[in-house]
Amino acid sequence: VGLAQGFSFYDEEYKMSKTGKANEDTRTLIRQTGYRLLVSSKGTGKAVSMQAIMLQLASGLALLSLSRTIADALMLFMLPERSHYRAYKEDVTPDFSDIRDL
Repeated sequence: VGLAQGFSFYDEEYKMSKTGKANEDTRTLIRQTGYRLLVSSKGTGKAVSMQAIMLQLASGLALLSLSRTIADALMLFMLPERSHYRAYKEDVTPDFSDIRDL
């Protein structure tokens, strides 16, 4: 498993106004960056093993979910800008406890 340079690309979203005026049209530009993991294996294959394929898929999915948990823990508890990350991660909802009493 090697760690490559990463990726960076832009995604655009256009919203047209219903009135057709040019100054009311908006464009949102989203920059997405991240790490690119390159996985390779070497060997000689003589037969297809469904057990080996399922093991590889299950291991890959488990590692992906673990990496999300580790990234969340780092961002919310260890990094200097954790208060900003927490503000974007957690949504405060209205209190509906008075409805429960009805």
